[in-house]
Amino acid sequence: MKRKVSNLLALLLVLLLTVSVEPSSVLAKENVVEQVATEKDMESNLTVNDCVEIEKILSMEELAVEVTGSETMLDIDNGVQATNVEDETEQTSITRYGSVSGYLLESGDFELYSLNLSAGGYLQARLTVPNNSSINYALAIYDSELNVMKASHYIPYLNGGKALEESVGYLSASDELIYIGVLSFVGGSETEAYTLDFSLTSNYSILGDTGEPNENVQEAIALTLEHSGANASGMLNTAIDNDWYSFTVIDSPKYDKIRLGITSTSVSNGCMLEIYRNLTDDYYTMVLCGSGTAEGELDLPVGTYYVRVVSTNTFSDFNPGDLPVYNLSVVPISRVDEMEITVYEGPKGVTGFWYPEGWSYRLFDAESNWIDITGWAYYTDSMGNKFAAENIKLNGTVVNTSWESLNRPDLSTTYGTAVTRSNGFFTMRVYLNRSKGLRQYHGDFYDYMRVEICDSEKCTAGFFYLIDSYITH
Repeated sequence: MKRKVSNLLALLLVLLLTVSVEPSSVLAKENVVEQVATEKDMESNLTVNDCVEIEKILSMEELAVEVTGSETMLDIDNGVQATNVEDETEQTSITRYGSVSGYLLESGDFELYSLNLSAGGYLQARLTVPNNSSINYALAIYDSELNVMKASHYIPYLNGGKALEESVGYLSASDELIYIGVLSFVGGSETEAYTLDFSLTSNYSILGDTGEPNENVQEAIALTLEHSGANASGMLNTAIDNDWYSFTVIDSPKYDKIRLGITSTSVSNGCMLEIYRNLTDDYYTMVLCGSGTAEGELDLPVGTYYVRVVSTNTFSDFNPGDLPVYNLSVVPISRVDEMEITVYEGPKGVTGFWYPEGWSYRLFDAESNWIDITGWAYYTDSMGNKFAAENIKLNGTVVNTSWESLNRPDLSTTYGTAVTRSNGFFTMRVYLNRSKGLRQYHGDFYDYMRVEICDSEKCTAGFFYLIDSYITH
């Protein structure tokens, strides 16, 4: 083992660890977990933790190491090899993987691994550290003169008993010798090993992934949400790829919740998003706020958040022939105080007609029946002013009460969805089954159509008529 890590840095880390590992630092938020988990039968697939905040200042000292001649040469040619893509010049991009484990015994210990890179190659390294909050390791990439080119270091924080991995990426502009360093700032263990996974992709540019490197939180790409939200596209080129993004929640009714979602083009490789908040002002102590593989809505306090997109696969089952191109969406959702249905419109109908149930729209039955339901959602300030509620996902239900009375749910109930626009208005189209005409008034036979429009918390109701037959009047 070699030792030359700053004693001052180690002392600062010990002081921070004394605070950050207190049991009271993380509070389970069971009600939010239950609420998100039950929405749409787990469609969101998001789990949530509280995001607590502490204030500590930490200065990062140099990651100084030295070559002693006992460094391990990484034999990446013995890794898993797979052809990813071939471009029009018949250049081939090949990814090779490898993994090593080791032990650091005490503060200041480090281990160096050497690797020869070719021009145009992309190196990714991921350090899985012991799940022990009293141990603090870092990961760095050095050039042949041991100058730091890339580094990853988080203050240890156990999210569900697991520490966040350290990750770095490096695009090589020329043939060169580099070193990967694993360093201990605080503590060590003879029994708890670290694992260093690494991958090297040749001719990386032909994959068309221009976002790299963004392997750790310090390289996070900032997303500007404003009111409409933001989308980011990227590629997970290996099983250990990390793509980081950040966004800010402001103090506004327009940011009542945040909707996060991820989709992917890959059939065989999965993607997952994780949401983190930094607990420290001048460094990185990352607490996990939520995670998921689809879409969900989270109630996040004001502040800056970080999204990590990762693969759900491992080296052994990652399919390099089906690289996942993903789309990440982050959308602010307004507070909703009220919703109103304002207009019904179908292919043939009359507005403002009266039957004993009240005034409403009259839709004439046809082979292809549908109804457009227009309305708006809003929130109200302390002065009673109404403001548009944007980006609200709505679910609509239309029930034909005639078919319902005959115990025919297959014919009685149809559904629709919509999202409110920047002005708070929405239009939802719902397709309908044919009329039954069980109600009668002055020779007209019709169905009473019950309408309900809901967001995640509240609903508004209405009705219209579906005319089976009528007498002109």
